Amino acid sequence: MTTLMVISKTKNTGKTAITAGLIRNFIHKNISIDKILSTEKSSDKDIEFYTKFFPEIQQTNLNSKLKKSELLNSQTISIMEGTDDHDKNLKIAQDLDASVLLVVRYGESFQKILSQYGSRINGIVVNFMPKYRRNELSDYLEKNLKDSKIEFYGFIPDDRKLLSMSINQIAQVLNGEFIYGKEHSDRLIQNYLIGGLVLDWGPFYFSSKNDNAVIVRGDRPDVQLSALQTHETQALFLTKGVPPVEYVSYEAEKVNKPIVLFNESTHEFTEKIEKIQLKSKFDHLEKIERVSDLINNNFDLDLLIDKLRLPLTR
Repeated sequence: MTTLMVISKTKNTGKTAITAGLIRNFIHKNISIDKILSTEKSSDKDIEFYTKFFPEIQQTNLNSKLKKSELLNSQTISIMEGTDDHDKNLKIAQDLDASVLLVVRYGESFQKILSQYGSRINGIVVNFMPKYRRNELSDYLEKNLKDSKIEFYGFIPDDRKLLSMSINQIAQVLNGEFIYGKEHSDRLIQNYLIGGLVLDWGPFYFSSKNDNAVIVRGDRPDVQLSALQTHETQALFLTKGVPPVEYVSYEAEKVNKPIVLFNESTHEFTEKIEKIQLKSKFDHLEKIERVSDLINNNFDLDLLIDKLRLPLTR
């Protein structure tokens, strides 16, 4: 088939997420992926990511003894992330007769990068698509694509899970101390509930959001116990530096719910939580599964596969 290079105009646009989601979908469709390619400018972080989550696929550096003719004549797909060096990307794409998929963040202008890569770009995907802007998507594409024949494969909507962090990551970033459950701290937290003045019946309130962490003062065992009764609560974040009473720890251990202690007041801690989303990373199996589902539902995979079966220049 061909080599597919995934590029973006700017950093933090979701290249790794889109690439991982495509790999996952190719595997599900029994499309053989021969190699995940890298260059001397590929980051160690990206190489480690693909090694960790796709160990069954061969990792190959283009600076190795790999013969490029092997890729050109292969009947399978090789896939790679482009780097920030677009001149280098284009040279590699030309050498490998690779198709280029451009990932753009909704709202950013991308006419210039289309011009730079020319016919090498076989299509685009719009990432971080706001829910309430979808009726404006056609105008956005028309403005940037103009008379271009480049395919629009679809969009990836904003998604809370993809921007979430694990319990352990939150504890590390905000200097939390595990009272119990560090071994269960890889779970993702998508929502935060304040365990203060709860006017509803406690378990009803704490089950109102999925995959939540309850932020509550350390001296409120009544609220803590109520939160632990719900399946949706994944962790207790205790504030004011007050550790839980022994019975709360006992109940948390019974249901495998981590308890993390923070020194800040509930108000101070909540303000910090609102800012940590920028530190979220795409480094979790559940995130790969989620973006794979989003691609499957919002991206024309069959069209991409058909285009990859057709060489660009040969």
